[in-house]
Amino acid sequence: MTSLRALARPRCAYGSTVRRSAVGRGPYGGFAGGRDTRQAAYPRIMPKTTDIATFAAAYEAGAPVVDVREPYEYEAGHLRGATLIPLGQLGARAGELDKNTTTYLICQVGQRSLRAVEALEAAGYDVINVDGGMSAWAAQGRPIERGPEQRPGA
Repeated sequence: MTSLRALARPRCAYGSTVRRSAVGRGPYGGFAGGRDTRQAAYPRIMPKTTDIATFAAAYEAGAPVVDVREPYEYEAGHLRGATLIPLGQLGARAGELDKNTTTYLICQVGQRSLRAVEALEAAGYDVINVDGGMSAWAAQGRPIERGPEQRPGA
């Protein structure tokens, strides 16, 4: 499981930190192609994910949305009302989220937001990843805004 402090470190499919392997060896020290027995012993629980259509209904009903992309990506196109919390800042800013409210996390294609959901779920937050991210949202012709984040009172 990803911790909030470890979001910036690369991860492998099993949730452990990625490390370089010796020539001819797999990432766990065995020969490449060998079976990792830890996978069977510790099944991975998949984080909550939703598709664009389901997310669109929740978004239109006023569900909170956090965009975990970088500011330059956010400025290029984002959802109206989405809060910008870049993935690298999420650990420090997680307190801005309400643990008792379902919050949707979005990025460009759904990978960074998936990592964020893993970490936040482990910390007790009710969060859902938007599969496909802003790319899928825009591909369906849904509205996006451009420009910097408009924070209330700023």
